[in-house]
Amino acid sequence: MGELNSTVWKSAMITGEFCGGTSGAIAGTTERFTLNYEFIRATHWSFIGPAGGGMAPQSEEHRANMDKIHKRLGYRFVLRQAVFPKEVTVGETFNFQLELRNRGVAPFYFAWPLVLYFVDSADTAQDEQALDIDIRTWLPGDVEESVEVTVPTQLPPGRYELRLAIHDPLIDRPGIWFANEGRDDDGRYLLGSLRILD
Repeated sequence: MGELNSTVWKSAMITGEFCGGTSGAIAGTTERFTLNYEFIRATHWSFIGPAGGGMAPQSEEHRANMDKIHKRLGYRFVLRQAVFPKEVTVGETFNFQLELRNRGVAPFYFAWPLVLYFVDSADTAQDEQALDIDIRTWLPGDVEESVEVTVPTQLPPGRYELRLAIHDPLIDRPGIWFANEGRDDDGRYLLGSLRILD
């Protein structure tokens, strides 16, 4: 594989499909599963095209093979840890650190905003801020981010939950799920809480 071919996946989607329609897709995910799985992983596929799209699992082993491929295609973001102070004052700027892992084989290719929410005890978001983080740089493996966050001056003192989401800019709402528990009904993920002092 040439140098260009070995790095193009970092900025452009790689995809393909099985030859032979449904029968080819079944063979490619059963008798040739290991070969195809390793090829998909090594060449950083984001999705598989529609050939064999109506394929149903042929056995529990086949279902497990398809699940394994599904969990490796494209990106799969897992939040590991968020580090921030326990207490801050209104108007203060604090350091926010995020650790995650991309368990997939490719990044996400669009500049969708990563948004931090301040949610009060009544479960109402009192503020949301797009963080200065480019999620397109989250390549497979461990990722560490550090960014400054300013507590809005209009926030009343009290305890707030910090929640995180990646917004789909077309609807300005969370549009990507992390591979974590703790997602609320609005698609935001709980990171922890902090107290805002007057």
